[in-house]
Amino acid sequence: MLKELTWHYVILNPSLRSKQHGQRQIIRTLFKIYTDAAVSPKDQTIFPYAYQAQLKDSHKSPDQVVRLVTDLIASMTEQQAVSTFLRLTGTSPGSALDHTIR
Repeated sequence: MLKELTWHYVILNPSLRSKQHGQRQIIRTLFKIYTDAAVSPKDQTIFPYAYQAQLKDSHKSPDQVVRLVTDLIASMTEQQAVSTFLRLTGTSPGSALDHTIR
């Protein structure tokens, strides 16, 4: 019963739908940006250092790249995902001193 109430009043709440839609867009966009960058040596610098090293070791196998990008995005908090999205899409340049995922 509690599970149904949670779904009805929280998860499916119409006021949250726009936020959930935006969050899905952020994740999809980050996934596309990172997977596209993984195949270009010049663009790989947008990855955090630890992931750059793993990317070099992956030999760019499509499955390994997808796994690496998925792990990167999954390791982000909601705020980190939003900040990264804003910087990578040019919506907000941020500061050179902003803390990023390392």
